[in-house]
Amino acid sequence: MDGNSILMIYQHIPRENREEYFCRRANELKNITEDLPIYISDNDIVFFLLTKSYEVKDQLERTINRYKRDYPNMIVGNVYYNRV
Repeated sequence: MDGNSILMIYQHIPRENREEYFCRRANELKNITEDLPIYISDNDIVFFLLTKSYEVKDQLERTINRYKRDYPNMIVGNVYYNRV
């Protein structure tokens, strides 16, 4: 991956507590990449998003926050800045 890339990992959510699953997976990815992923979920599937660039991550966080405003049932996590 170069500095402008975004890695997206798609997973179906197993039958377990959603919050625990998201936290566990995010921490596993942090242990591998040394950075917490951003995630977004509709409660059936989850997308974990990682990037090397702080600028790209910032843009990604803003985009996900705008998306969540339009679709308030989405679950968003590890968004460092809670901008609206």
